[in-house]
Amino acid sequence: MIVERVFETEWLLYHIHKHKLYNKLHRTFVDVGAGDGRHCSNSLAFIEIGWEAVLIDGLQMNINKCSKLHIGRPFVKCIQAVLSDKEEQVNFELDNRFWALSSVDYVKQANVTTVTLSSILRRYKVNKIGIASIDIEGQETKILEDMINNNILPQILIVEANEPWMAQEHKELLRDSYKLVGGIQPNSFYVRKDLKW
Repeated sequence: MIVERVFETEWLLYHIHKHKLYNKLHRTFVDVGAGDGRHCSNSLAFIEIGWEAVLIDGLQMNINKCSKLHIGRPFVKCIQAVLSDKEEQVNFELDNRFWALSSVDYVKQANVTTVTLSSILRRYKVNKIGIASIDIEGQETKILEDMINNNILPQILIVEANEPWMAQEHKELLRDSYKLVGGIQPNSFYVRKDLKW
């Protein structure tokens, strides 16, 4: 028996059409931890059908690749930023944030100033979000807290949780506004409660 890998985008597109949600979604995708914009991208399929996108990654080399990939698409913003729930100076080596040391770029710039997603969205005047994907190697809870505190409620959320306790933490944090509708390990899919799923 051959089992094919189902990717997050395929699962999401299938269910969006199954539940007749496509025309109810805001056509903006926020991809936090966008990587190079192509490999395992949750946003690329939506960008290719004309959605606006804000692609954020902490690594300048990834943002350079994103920018090159989306040249000629003014509706795609590629932003280099290290996100957290507050703006602060961070030394990754001293903070033991080893998730951030997986790249030479971070070792070179171990001291960085983090920014909030809410401040980036204000700067780019992004008010309505159809889908947000959050995949930043263990720091997802901080981004979710910033979103909730600033009333940023995308219609659909894809959130990575590398450990079961993280997934439970996210579910608890989102319980008032979202319902968990599925997942493909290590990602969970949430839909805002005002959408019929």
